[in-house]
Order: sequence, then C-alpha cells, then structure tokens
Amino acid sequence: MADNITAPATGSVLATDEIGGVHYPRTKLSVGADGVAVDVSAAAPLPVALSAADNSAIDAIATALADNATGADIAAVVAALSDIATDTGLGAIVSTLAGTLTVDAASLPLPTGAATSAKQDTLIGHVDGIEVVLATLGTQTTLAAILAKLIAAPATEAKQDANTAAVALVGTRAYGAGQPVAIGASDAASVGLTATEVLLHASARCFVRVAAAATAAAGIPLEPGEKFHLRLNSGQQIHVIRDTADGTLNVVPVA
Repeated sequence: MADNITAPATGSVLATDEIGGVHYPRTKLSVGADGVAVDVSAAAPLPVALSAADNSAIDAIATALADNATGADIAAVVAALSDIATDTGLGAIVSTLAGTLTVDAASLPLPTGAATSAKQDTLIGHVDGIEVVLATLGTQTTLAAILAKLIAAPATEAKQDANTAAVALVGTRAYGAGQPVAIGASDAASVGLTATEVLLHASARCFVRVAAAATAAAGIPLEPGEKFHLRLNSGQQIHVIRDTADGTLNVVPVA
C-alpha cells in the first residue's frame, strides 16, 4: 500500500507513512504561547529540559571549578564530563584533561637576581684578561728568573718592613682628574695618558681596549656602573665602543 491518503469529500491529500497496512499521519511541530504557532526550526528551536542526572553533573563541574581547580577538583571535573561526554567533541575534552600538562620552561620568566648572559659574558671577559696576564708571567723563563732573584736576595727584616709600608700605600692611592669619553657606535679614544693604571667607569655597557681600536670581539666588556682598574703603559690611550646604547666612559688616572 502506498503512503499518503486522500480525504473524502474535499479530495485533500494527507501526508502519512504506511506501516503494515496502517497509515500513520505525518505532522509538523509548532511552538508558542496560546494563540501562537511557530514552526520548529534553527531560529525557533524546540525547548528541552535537562534530566536530573545531567543537572547533577553540571553542578559538580561548577563546584569543582569554584574551588580553584586543585588536583582533586580536576579529577572531579573529568569524572563529571565523562558522565555526559557522549559527543565526540566532549570526549576529546575529557581525554585532554585526563592527560599530562606540558610546560615550556624556556618561556618562564627568570627569578629576581638570576644570572643573565650579558653578566656571564662580562665575567668571561675578565677571566680571559687574567688568563692573558698569567700566560705572560707563567713561562718557564720568567719563573726561573723570579726564583733566581729570591735565591740571590733572600728576604730580610728590613725588606719585609719595606713591603709592609708599600702595602699600606695601596689604600691611599691618589686619583687624578677624570676624562670623559663619549661611548658611541664607532671606536672612540681618550687622550694619551701619563699614568700606568686607570680606573674605568661607564654609564652604558661597552667594550674597552688599550692602545688599539675596541670592538665587541676584541675588547673587555664593561657593565653600566662597574668600576674596573686597568694597567697600561704611559702615553697609551683607552679605546671604547658601545654595546647597544650610547653613554659616557670616565677614565680616571691612578697615581
């Protein structure tokens, strides 16, 4: 038997679904208040109510999130979602929450006082300078000469008194007038200095060098505000070049 039937008298066709010889009428749902009928559609969906079990699961999620999501709370959220996660998308959320959280340590901020690469570069520069001096002094010939002098002229009480007096002078050294040198993107130099030692103080990170053009590759790094003593020969100049910012290098002769 075919679907649909024709009403007697009017001849109107009524939509039906014929099942086992019986016609079941096909109907369209409408919603609205008394006196209003709106066809159900995406714009006017059919109102539904959650079951008591679904409401209970959602309440459990809200309670867990309100407790600042401790480990036990997250487990409760996962369990609650599992009760209603029949949809593929919700199932993926539950799977993600149940996994391990990955944290990129490289993106975390450094704690206060942590070492930076710039400060480490400065320390490396100072150590390199010490190594150069030690390499100059630490030859077999130099050590042999020092040993020969010690053997030829052993220490006496008078010499020890003289050494004590010389050490006492270290804390009373005199400093001459400082000479400001502009720190810029190109090499700059002080005037020739008559001193054999200078005190350097910079307002910006820079690289300094004695008697030759300063570069980042061939220079001693100096941090802003750092005080650094440097030995040189009388008449030599102090050269300086900036790292990233301009500033001023104060060159103070030490007597």
